[in-house]
Amino acid sequence: MLARGAAHERANRNRKLAYGYTLAILAAWFVMPEIRRLIDWRAGFHAVEIFSIVPQILMVPLVVPVVANWRHYPSTLRRLSAVWLSAFIYALFLGIIRGNATAATYVFAQFLLPLIFGLWCYRLEPDPVRLTRWLGSVLLLFGAILSVYGILQWVAPPPWDVEWMNNVHLDSIGEPRPFEIRIFSLLS
Repeated sequence: MLARGAAHERANRNRKLAYGYTLAILAAWFVMPEIRRLIDWRAGFHAVEIFSIVPQILMVPLVVPVVANWRHYPSTLRRLSAVWLSAFIYALFLGIIRGNATAATYVFAQFLLPLIFGLWCYRLEPDPVRLTRWLGSVLLLFGAILSVYGILQWVAPPPWDVEWMNNVHLDSIGEPRPFEIRIFSLLS
């Protein structure tokens, strides 16, 4: 009886750690572009920053448990994941053949690692309703933060966003002036 209680306690502790790790990954996806822009504003613009890949780096360790538990996923989910993976392995192969191995690998990771993250989240909680509610509440909170920042950005663009817009020369995000920005909030 005591062993069962200890195992249950360990499972709860592991689940809390997994939820915290999931929250850290989601937070990194939401805030790292803004942190990159703040650093660029202070230290000078760089087209590629290490901060751009932090969310991907956080997801790399999830490959091991997803692969180790592959047989425990429903067959439909495994098949869909295999189709997704096959398409991007083909694209990776083409990128390497054309001499763009680094860029191809980066883009491959951008599409593969979120799939891995989703599969990992699937096994995170035995109760899918509970997991969906938790993820929904976290994403709703992040969405509210993004919305408030986006409105502020549209009304009075922060200087770091203005400088970033001037450096990247993207016509699709508008002009770096109040009421002329196509809002990208913390995400771009």
